[in-house]
Amino acid sequence: FTRAGLNFDFTLQPALGGRRYGCRLQLRRGHHWPRFSVLTPDLHALAGQRTLPHIYRSDGPGVALCLWCPKLGEWSEQLKLGETYIAWAIEWLTYFEDWLFSDQWMGGGHHGDEIVGWKPVCAES
Repeated sequence: FTRAGLNFDFTLQPALGGRRYGCRLQLRRGHHWPRFSVLTPDLHALAGQRTLPHIYRSDGPGVALCLWCPKLGEWSEQLKLGETYIAWAIEWLTYFEDWLFSDQWMGGGHHGDEIVGWKPVCAES
């Protein structure tokens, strides 16, 4: 816990026997939603010369993942972080692993003003 908020660092492994990701979930004072970043491994290095899909520009460590669309109101403070951010990050990382091999982002998402197929897990309930 800091003056700026709360950082929770942990490891996710989306697939049994797969790559392990060092992650950070930040609850920041003065912000309406948390920020989720992958600290290790370096996703840019894994991507090689390709541009990473569905990330935010980040002024902090790691790569900030785009897990939901704020314009659609898919997350609120009443939702559980484990059922939203953590579950969405596992889903994002699974799509990322597939993208590394196929070069096709199958996770859908929001591109400019166009909404594309992907819905976070909690949006379906």
